[in-house]
Amino acid sequence: MKPGYVVSYRFSQKFNAPKDFVYSWCTDYREDDPKMLGSKFRRRFIERTSERVVWWVDEGGEKVRRPQPVRVVWLSPPDRWHLETCGDGFEIGDYRVTSLGSEKAKLDVEFTVVLDSKRLAGASKLMRANGRNHWKAYAKFLERDYKALARAS
Repeated sequence: MKPGYVVSYRFSQKFNAPKDFVYSWCTDYREDDPKMLGSKFRRRFIERTSERVVWWVDEGGEKVRRPQPVRVVWLSPPDRWHLETCGDGFEIGDYRVTSLGSEKAKLDVEFTVVLDSKRLAGASKLMRANGRNHWKAYAKFLERDYKALARAS
């Protein structure tokens, strides 16, 4: 891990969908996934295998000149995955899905982030809030997709 000020945060998100569906949906990375959060960014994939997914984020436009971080996810089916980023900072994220019954699941997320400055010490509260908001938005799409699949069966 590179030197800097380390902050950690964690949160959980519940889903009205079974564990296997949640894991599959969450680890089926797509180019336009950021649209679910209202972003115009796109993922550009470098590698996609059954063990690992590697991408960087394309912010679009010719005026964007800052280097983009690379994200690597190691998949550990049936219930875990691990994310690391490098480039504009350093983040490590661990995800685990657990069953809460036949039609419900919970995702536990834990992140460690290396910041450049100790003055950003309060960033963990903001990061946790952003993570919760992102996964709350993802939950709506995931549950919509699960309901559509259940209706089609």
